Amino acid sequence: MTLIIGLPMIFVAFPYYEGYRIANGVWRYHYFTNQETSGETILVTNIEADSGRKSNFSRVTMTVYVNSEKRIVNISNSNKALVRNLREENKKSMILNGEVNKEGKIVFIR
Repeated sequence: MTLIIGLPMIFVAFPYYEGYRIANGVWRYHYFTNQETSGETILVTNIEADSGRKSNFSRVTMTVYVNSEKRIVNISNSNKALVRNLREENKKSMILNGEVNKEGKIVFIR
């Protein structure tokens, strides 16, 4: 019975799952590296930074204004050290240089 369940998992499900992960990673890399962006001045007004006690990663969300349009931006790959630094900066607005794609959906902050 174990062979009947285990062999299809080994030869079908596992390679499908690993192939899907590789294809998804390549698609995401291709999507983000082929963005055409333009330089913009970005006003950051509100930073929400939360970190868990057990995890090394955290959630950072900023409210930014690009060309007078309000956007909510998530910072990917944030960690606890970044949260500590951003909590000190939370009390004041910042003007930063950044990049925005044509649709205005992806914001890169330098």
